Amino acid sequence: MNWDSIQQLVRIVAYAAGGYLLGDAVANSEQFQAAIGGLLSIGAFAWWYAWERKRP
Repeated sequence: MNWDSIQQLVRIVAYAAGGYLLGDAVANSEQFQAAIGGLLSIGAFAWWYAWERKRP
């Protein structure tokens, strides 16, 4: 599994979860967009942290 397929899998899961939450009226579209933005920020930080730890 390479990085491109991992990104696609994360995107599919995020949109499936968002569709479920929007369909059940648990969240509105603004909350969904904020949640996805937050998840992307956390993922970007985790990637940066892991990358920096591997540097000599």
